[in-house]
Parts: sequence; structure tokens; C-alpha cells
Amino acid sequence: MHPEMGGKDAVKRRSLFVLITAIFLILSSCVQTAVDETALACSQNNIIVLKNCVLIDGTGASPRRSAEIMIRGGKLAKITTRGKIKVPRGSKVLDLKGAVVLPGFINAHVHRAYDSSNLQNWLNGGVTTVRDLAPLGIYDFIKARDEFNKNPKNSRIVSATPIMSVPGGYDGTDYYNSPEDARNKVLNYIDKGVDIIKFSIEDELQGRQWTLPTYEEVKSIVDTAHSGKKKVSVHIMHARNLRWAIDAGVDDVAHMVVEPVDSGTINDMIKKNIYWIPTLELIKGVSEMHSLDWDVIAADNLSKFYKAGGKIALGTDFGGYMCNFDRGFPKTEVLLMQKAGMKNMDIIVAGTKNAAIVCGLSKEIGTIEEGKKADILVVNGDPLSDIKALFNASMVIHNGTIIKK
Repeated sequence: MHPEMGGKDAVKRRSLFVLITAIFLILSSCVQTAVDETALACSQNNIIVLKNCVLIDGTGASPRRSAEIMIRGGKLAKITTRGKIKVPRGSKVLDLKGAVVLPGFINAHVHRAYDSSNLQNWLNGGVTTVRDLAPLGIYDFIKARDEFNKNPKNSRIVSATPIMSVPGGYDGTDYYNSPEDARNKVLNYIDKGVDIIKFSIEDELQGRQWTLPTYEEVKSIVDTAHSGKKKVSVHIMHARNLRWAIDAGVDDVAHMVVEPVDSGTINDMIKKNIYWIPTLELIKGVSEMHSLDWDVIAADNLSKFYKAGGKIALGTDFGGYMCNFDRGFPKTEVLLMQKAGMKNMDIIVAGTKNAAIVCGLSKEIGTIEEGKKADILVVNGDPLSDIKALFNASMVIHNGTIIKK
């Protein structure tokens, strides 16, 4: 073959290759553009825009009027004022006509959460998350939590361990015999994926006696949990048993105590940043059933703690005793907190931001801020002037899904 002929053929082949490659790239670009546009259309269909509302965001900040909120993919994508959101085509736009938007409420102390009826009652009432502080009769509660949380019609479950206790200790369902044994049990729960570590420091209630843990055991539980980045909640009903919990550095006390608490103890709790969950509804029910004055003492303790600047998270102990509890929104608890002297805004913060903190979920829920999960309660009326406005949800959004409208 002549060298020049081979060269010309090579040039032609290269030119043809370049042309084919160019055509392929153009077609690929067209296909990719079509895919991108389809994906955009799909994402747009998952956008909800709330317009013309008053926003109480759960942080304690003053309400924002004429607010607009964009929800995309189950999260809060944009929060601004009227007219500043460019609404993508295909979005669901809801004019709230001046209604008040708040974060979904959190009940940070319940039992019997592993029940669809309870979870759906809570959610329809505007309680988008509950913290079960000791699963009752559930063997594999971590698996149960994950299964229940898949259903958008259920309130989100935050799972604590069964109540850890020493043999003969208060209401224990998982026992430890030494600081090392307590440490190993906590590590095992952390490995399984538990959300919260729960234990008790209780020696007597209504004439019933229980064995107390040692301080070394208490410290082992708290230190091990914190080393695994898990929060610790402790059952205590007597003021005399608070000291070990304070010194060990628990994250929250799961009940208001039912004997007068001194100012020094209150100040120590505040210095250690320990949250208190009053469960006034429980204490009121027990007091009425057994002719006790615990409800009066607990309300007075809450008042002193609140006035001193203590941090409070809302919780009722639903299902923890045989008295009656509100099955949807925690109306009784809220009214009792108000009666004890808490301002309406601080009650809202207790049921949203602070409750999210004790659940270990403050980066995800509890306040209406961009990037967080879209858990929203909408009410008609101003809960800052009338707390009862919270009791009638006109709309509930959970993980970006409209549950009640």
C-alpha cells in the first residue's frame, strides 16, 4: 500500500470517529437533560409552601408575621416573609389565612408508645414525637421503634432502655450488680441502637420499699452513656435522691419531686444544665386517687425551678400509672404548667425545643429552622394570649407529610 493512501484513510477514520463521538455526546446530553428535568419535576411535586401565617418557631423568639415556609423532601427548605419565596411549578401552595404555625410538639415522657392507636392519637393532636421512657412488654423494642417510625401516620418514637435497676430496685426490668455490670449493660444497649439510657434512684413510694443503687453504679451508667454520646434520664420522686443524679451529671430528671426542694439543689441542677420533666398530669392523678398533696408540692417545686431559670421539658408519663391521661395533645399538663406560673411562650419552648434536646434530636426537630425535619402544628388563634389555642390542631405535618388538614 502507498504510504500517502494509508495516511488519508487514517485521517478519514479519525474524522469519522470524532463525528460519531460528538453525536453521541449530544444525544447523551439530551438524555441527561431529560432525566434532570424529570427528577426536578418529581422533587417539585414534593414541595409544600405555607403562605400567610404567623410563625412561632419554638426558639422563644417573638412571632414572625406574614411568614412563608417551603417544605421540600420532608425538610424545611426556606423560611422567609411574604412574597420572597419563588414557588416552583407543581408545588402544593396552602394559604393559612393568618393561622399560627409552630413546631410539632414532643411528649418527652410516655409509656405504651409501641401502639398504633396511641401514636396516631398523639400525631392527630399535634404531638409529632414521643419519648418512651421504658418499653413495656416489648422484647425487641429497637426493631419495633424502627417499624413504627416508617409509618408517617405515627408519631415518631424515641426509645429509652427498660428501667435499669439493682436487684430489688424500683420497677426494674433489667438489673445490674456492680458498676462494671452496669457499664456493660449500657454498652450493649448503645450497640443495639437505643436512643436514651433510663435508670432509677428510688428507695420508697407510698410505703413500698426498694433497694438503692450505689453512687459508683450511678456514675458508671452516666459516664458510659455519655462516652457513647447517649443522654441519660433518671426516675426520681424524692428530693433526697437528687444529689447523686446531680453529681453524676444526668441529662434530665423524669419527674418533679414530691417533697419540697431547696434552692441550693435547684441552683446545682441549673449549673449542671439538667432538665426537669414535671409530669404534673401523673402527679395530679396519683394525688387524687390516694388523697395526697403531691400535686401541690410538685407545682410549687416547678414554680421555684422555673423562676430560678431552670430548663423544663414537657412530659406527662402517659401510661405510667393507672390514672387517666390525655390521649392526644397534653392539655392537662400544659394547663398545670401554666397554673404553676410558666408563661405561654416558655410552655411552648418546653414542648418543642427543650423536649427535642432531652430526646437528643435538637439538630433535627423541635424548632422551625431551615434544614430541620418538617414537623409542624398549625392552630387557629393565638396561643401566646390563650394557651388553649394549642388544643385544636387545624393541620399537622409530619416529616413533610400532611397528616391532618
